[in-house]
Amino acid sequence: AALSALDLLDAGRAGSAPGGGSANGAVGTSRPGDSDRAARLLDLYYASKAELLNGLLARLTLPGAGRGHDADATISNAERVLGDIVTILQYDVILYPHMIFVLRRFPDRPAGADGSSATATNGEGPGDSSSIMSTLPPFDAESVRSRASRFLAAHLPLVRTKVKSVLMVIAGTTASRLGSIRQSLYDRTDGTESVRALDR
Repeated sequence: AALSALDLLDAGRAGSAPGGGSANGAVGTSRPGDSDRAARLLDLYYASKAELLNGLLARLTLPGAGRGHDADATISNAERVLGDIVTILQYDVILYPHMIFVLRRFPDRPAGADGSSATATNGEGPGDSSSIMSTLPPFDAESVRSRASRFLAAHLPLVRTKVKSVLMVIAGTTASRLGSIRQSLYDRTDGTESVRALDR
């Protein structure tokens, strides 16, 4: 909805359609300037994901050398943040852009946040998804894939470095917690519910 609002404002500056109709025309109909608008919306989308990812990395603090409640709380926080990072990379960076920009479908709720699978609507169900989607310009599938690849190439090395340092400290503190974290991350990426959601 936020992307749609920004796009409408941008289209409004460029001029509205004759008769007061939609400035974008029918869904899937290309108009002059659509490719530029699509590129700007992709940039806005991935810029917001970069900001979110950087915020999570900043919250990923190293467990202290001491033991007890503080160390356990820090490790628990690291486990939650790691799970959020994996969810963002898997869904917000890879899956959802394809659903929204290529398949033109909105997910009803974030997948994995509560252990549930993703569901999506194509505008036939309740809500305003169809009217929102009609305001967006057509997106080139290859451009969407390329943008996701560039995002991952830019951010995965940073994620890997930070996550590796945290996991190494956790391994030195308590091996059992490290095993639990690894299993949790596996379930998010290769578990039954995750695979089912990605196959939708």
